[in-house]
Amino acid sequence: FIAFDMDNPVNEQVQDALQCLCNKLAERNIVPEVLAWPSAEGKGLDDYLVGRPVPRSAFQTLLSNAQKPSHMLQVLRMNEQFVYDRVQDMVYDFNTSSYVKPVSFKSHYFTEQIKQTITVGTKQVNKVWTLGDYWMQSPARATCDGKTFAPGAERLVQASPFSASKQLNTWQAWGQGSDLRKLVPAQGDVEPFLRWLKETFGRNQLIPDAPAVDCVDYLIKRLAWIFQQPTVKHPTWVYLIGRPMQGKSTLINIITRLIGDRYTSHIDESALGSSFSEWRSEKLLIAFDDVAVVERSRIKQVLKRMTTEQTTRVNKKYEKEYTAKTYETFFFAANGMDPLLDHDDRRALVLEARCEWTKDEWQEFDRWVGTPSNYNALLHYFMYEVKIDDAFLKLRPPLTRMRELVTESAES
Repeated sequence: FIAFDMDNPVNEQVQDALQCLCNKLAERNIVPEVLAWPSAEGKGLDDYLVGRPVPRSAFQTLLSNAQKPSHMLQVLRMNEQFVYDRVQDMVYDFNTSSYVKPVSFKSHYFTEQIKQTITVGTKQVNKVWTLGDYWMQSPARATCDGKTFAPGAERLVQASPFSASKQLNTWQAWGQGSDLRKLVPAQGDVEPFLRWLKETFGRNQLIPDAPAVDCVDYLIKRLAWIFQQPTVKHPTWVYLIGRPMQGKSTLINIITRLIGDRYTSHIDESALGSSFSEWRSEKLLIAFDDVAVVERSRIKQVLKRMTTEQTTRVNKKYEKEYTAKTYETFFFAANGMDPLLDHDDRRALVLEARCEWTKDEWQEFDRWVGTPSNYNALLHYFMYEVKIDDAFLKLRPPLTRMRELVTESAES
């Protein structure tokens, strides 16, 4: 907190000194707040407080009403949307999730001007900046060294436990989509979803002599893992099989809405052949939904790689290549049994989707799905109400009859 004498509005030397002090503090990543009071009630802070009936209370009021300097407020407002990446030498725009070259950034913010007092030799002179130029040179500007994808973490995260360097976290919020809306967990009624889940996947039979694991309970916990442990990759993927209109796509669409379509990819085989990996970078869900598979061996290799490797090289257009951690969950939905599993591969939860609801029951559930507030309730359920622990990371998916049919198909 800074408390200069209250003649600063009419005394240019005091104004310049106040701005110089604020700038020096900003160079040390300190954003000060300035105290102000009626000048007629005391020139200095001490004069003002002495005249108050309860000085301590008056001082607390001054602190609560303190204001950041206007030129620094503009920098802080810019920080809410932009951060300068020293590795890419570009400005990242959170609203568009894309990089902007410094030249383009400065030209976009050239109409608004800021006056700054600087020291040249022994003299103080006023310099006029455009807002873009001022933000780029400001010590209070948000700055990072490269970027990462850390769901649930702050916007800028430490590059390592022993480093003061910060990395840009491109994750923003659950439910984040192109419309920039986000989900906030809130308690509510999720019983219609749980009833539908049990009706659709509750008929899966376990292989004889297999461990008695409830398939729906495992599926719920596997989905909850995405939201409770988003930066710990679970070594399983989900394989949904069933006739059309049985609920496979419905489940994928609901989870996509919870995660946010910005952090999900709906792909086919053509994406796997691309030289760029944009379909995989910064994703928590990757789905093959009712897509015919031609090169099964290739898909099997991709699945094995995606469920085991912890990092991947990201090669995006117009950006320098970098290494990123991966956390994605893979969903594969098919009308038939594509033989994508080897007999000894235990990394897939294979479930048949078969919902025998009437038309009225489906319409009632569709109304629940179409109510936005229910997604906040479902997010709260997965984040806080489903009980899972680290032991679930090592718990193998239940051995279902459908999984056995898939492996038999692969062997034949």
